[in-house]
Amino acid sequence: MIKQQCNAVLQDNPIFLSFVETLPQKFDSLGEIVHDARNQLRKVEVADWGIQDLPEVMIKKYHGLFLFQRIWYSFFRAPKCRRAYNNTVELRRRGLPAVEEVACVEVWSHGLFKYGFFISKVGKGERMDSLIVKLKDKGEEIHKITHQAALLVAHVHQHGVIYRDMNPGNLLCTHSSNSHEWQISLIDTNRARISASDSPLPLASCIPDLILMNPILGIEDAFVNDYLHIRGFYSAKLCKDIRQIQYRKYERKKPLKERLGRFKALYFKWLNK
Repeated sequence: MIKQQCNAVLQDNPIFLSFVETLPQKFDSLGEIVHDARNQLRKVEVADWGIQDLPEVMIKKYHGLFLFQRIWYSFFRAPKCRRAYNNTVELRRRGLPAVEEVACVEVWSHGLFKYGFFISKVGKGERMDSLIVKLKDKGEEIHKITHQAALLVAHVHQHGVIYRDMNPGNLLCTHSSNSHEWQISLIDTNRARISASDSPLPLASCIPDLILMNPILGIEDAFVNDYLHIRGFYSAKLCKDIRQIQYRKYERKKPLKERLGRFKALYFKWLNK
């Protein structure tokens, strides 16, 4: 069984509805692969949908699930694809720069959620992590990007949102030729926690986002310093404390993630046979 959620423009579009019905069977042969790891991301041409200014979309397929996860996402928590769609709607409603949602598609079998797709517009720009590596010898430009990232994260927190996946791979950077400034937008919004009130969150609630800025890129100090200055919380001791938490978390999680990653890769390879 297929369940779908989409914007108002697509609700009665027969070509889109037909596309959704066949998406589980056709996904592996659609468009071009943009990212292929735990989840797969494809860029797909959809000009035949007849939607103005929508020549192509990004489709993210969330990986298959363990049985207990299928039960969890069927009865106790919304699937990731649905959360990505609903969170993006709410983030943009609050004026936050998230790449625009198009639809989510859920595949159910025997009364349980099986897997899902999140469809969005194609975000402009380049992932912050790859951009930082590319600009490694241009410190001034890197600091401009880092400062804009700090401004964005502060803006997110001031609107009652904890992003919970605040790493450079989930920030898209675009350089404006007119203003010569960087604009940054959010992708992968499914983990976000959005409070009912669109109002600033206390710093204690926001620290989990700050420590997710991967220290391997060497930008975490500037990012944390700029963020704390922007929100009026800066102190040298606080910066030091946050950095220590960040490094401990990264060093502790790295070997565990590597072991789990190998196990998951084998499991999902078997699952997709």
